[in-house]
Amino acid sequence: MKITILLALFIAMGGCQIQVQRQFAGPTLDSAAASLTALQTQYEMCACNIANAHTIGYKASRAVFQDVPYTDRVLTNADGSTTSVRVGTGIRVARTVTDMSQGPAMHTSGILDIMIDGPGYLIVRCDGSGLLYTRAGLLSLNADGELVTASGPESRIEPSITLPCDARQIKISLTGVVSFLRAGSVELEEAGQIQIASFPNPSGLRLISGETFSETPDSGAPLQGDPGTGGRGVIYQGMLEGSNVNSVSEQMEAARVERQYQAISRLALPPAGDRIAAFPR
Repeated sequence: MKITILLALFIAMGGCQIQVQRQFAGPTLDSAAASLTALQTQYEMCACNIANAHTIGYKASRAVFQDVPYTDRVLTNADGSTTSVRVGTGIRVARTVTDMSQGPAMHTSGILDIMIDGPGYLIVRCDGSGLLYTRAGLLSLNADGELVTASGPESRIEPSITLPCDARQIKISLTGVVSFLRAGSVELEEAGQIQIASFPNPSGLRLISGETFSETPDSGAPLQGDPGTGGRGVIYQGMLEGSNVNSVSEQMEAARVERQYQAISRLALPPAGDRIAAFPR
């Protein structure tokens, strides 16, 4: 049975759209379409990783491909006999994985910038989202004097830590103790204790954004405690953890996916007179 196909690719860098519309046989099209969709997903993830190469605490992600179940076909031979064969029908995205390795240390000298050196995640309570977890230690104070993350004034560090409006010389120790001096005072006061969470299987965390995660059954329950205890990392003030994206590797992967995409496109579409859709370089 003949069917009409429409392949449309949005070229992000060029801002244009290429369309190819042809008549082609169903089974071959189905196999190609599944494979092209999977490859486009991987390409988009590479682009997202590269775009976040300078995002604080960002963790690179990638797609894991899986062979689509084979189908049975009956072929008629020249002598009239038949042969049963099993034919593959392309690939699909089985799941996505996140690279949880630590990113490079960045010295900022910001008094509310912190970096976890070692395992663990900052615990964040977001209104309407419950508890989330992040490695992005770009902290600030909201209107109520609470420590919050860069996600917004409602993304409070858990347990909540509040600093008075006259707080000066804020100090954050390796073990997460937040202290400060009041104006005119020479004695440090303790505002609270930053705690971090570790997980039995960090790779099982659900990706909310490139630097924010939520608990899942696969990750296991969070083990909350003070930095530097129970195998958790310590906290460094005046530093941030950079993105763990390797831009060169991502560009090489994007180029590999592009070549594979073009090859499948040529197999799926009649070559004469047609312009085969391609990713931008």
